Amino acid sequence: MRFTRTLMTAATLAVLAMILTAHARADETADRLAALTKTVRPAMVNVKFVLVRKTGDQTRRVPGNTRGVVVDSKGLVVTLGEIYPRTADRVIGTAAVDPPAEIKVLLHDEREIEAEFVGKDYDANLAFVRMKTPPKGIKPLPLAPKGALAVGQQVTMFSLLPTQYGGGAWFSQVRISAGVTDPREIFFSSIQPTQMLGGPVMDLATGRMLGVVAVDSRMVRPANNPDADPRRASAAVIVPSWVVAPLVAKPPSVRPAKQDGWLGIGMAPLDKDLAEALGLPVKAGVMVSRVYPGTPAAKGGLKAEDIIAALDGEALDVAKEEDFIEFRKKIVAAGAGAKVTFTVYRGGAKQDVAVTLAPTPKSAIEAVRSKLDDFGLTVREIVFTDKIAPGRDQSLTGVVVVKIDGAGWAGLGGLRPGDVVQKLNDKPVTNIKAFNALIAGVRKAKTKEVVFLVLRGAETAFLRVQPQWK
Repeated sequence: MRFTRTLMTAATLAVLAMILTAHARADETADRLAALTKTVRPAMVNVKFVLVRKTGDQTRRVPGNTRGVVVDSKGLVVTLGEIYPRTADRVIGTAAVDPPAEIKVLLHDEREIEAEFVGKDYDANLAFVRMKTPPKGIKPLPLAPKGALAVGQQVTMFSLLPTQYGGGAWFSQVRISAGVTDPREIFFSSIQPTQMLGGPVMDLATGRMLGVVAVDSRMVRPANNPDADPRRASAAVIVPSWVVAPLVAKPPSVRPAKQDGWLGIGMAPLDKDLAEALGLPVKAGVMVSRVYPGTPAAKGGLKAEDIIAALDGEALDVAKEEDFIEFRKKIVAAGAGAKVTFTVYRGGAKQDVAVTLAPTPKSAIEAVRSKLDDFGLTVREIVFTDKIAPGRDQSLTGVVVVKIDGAGWAGLGGLRPGDVVQKLNDKPVTNIKAFNALIAGVRKAKTKEVVFLVLRGAETAFLRVQPQWK
């Protein structure tokens, strides 16, 4: 009996020791979180700004407010790229957007410092502003080195409380659930941290910033719905510190008026083993899988199965999918109208191909739209990606159905998102302007039935819509 009691006493003491150890660790973690919060808060700021949107002769001023992080001792702040949306406003029209103006940075001690827009990196979707008179002693958050962030790791995200609650820092501890490298290097957390946008992601152990929570709208737009509004269909992702670091060292500048360059090819990476199998004297490059008709690549003479080894004399280090981002950046940065020279291998022979880049075509999200409230229907103009879809070609005309009100006239008539409207009452729909004109005629005549000829996948269908005119 005494031996049994001794065993029970030992077990009880072991459990008690475990409990006390767990409490001690919890207290230690709480202390470290409190210390980290105290360090992070002075580097977190609110960024207030005004966007000036111009549509024709009309100018509209739109105030905005977001969060940011101080990243150098000279008052540089990294914030969300959405402060300079550039083309996002085309969701509701064709407005031009100037760089943000009247920028003010609100510090943790409630001081407001005037700031200026520096520029935006479009790959990371991060913007930078700089305080005109940064306060003395301002301490940026130190950036963690490459590889410091990994899948499975627990991290601490910070954000700011609303001003009515004092604007203090609050945090959430989450795990990194996934990471991707193409088309850009980003990480995902175990929750969607939309409330943390613009805030830092910190390493509790080292006190270093592992990344910034940003918006990556292109990653979440469904493949079967390229028309989703990025302001409503956006993913909160983590841009890692090693992507932010070179942008801090050399911040992007305001882009000149020139448009992005565009080539118009399908690509595959060339690795060392494939290059050897093909007998090529290079170790990496871009394999042209397709040249789209009518594009700069086609006009310049690039052909499918070409191997692009260099751009303007600089070798291309593209051996895997994630390497494409640097190639794309070079094409985009060259700008529309720029003449670039590709060194290619064609049939084993080396030659140069000169191509004049064109402006990047409109995306579906940038396309001009038309909303028909009475029909319960929203359509947009045809864009390049519609014409290169399987079973379609450059001759495609019409408008694309973006949204349907299920109880509306169009929905009851059988129209679906993705349908391409090619005729209306047997009259061709050549573009969105022609579509609007035909609809105006239908409204004026108050026809009892409107017949839509639509292309749905590879099939065509006649859909009868019966308006209930008032």
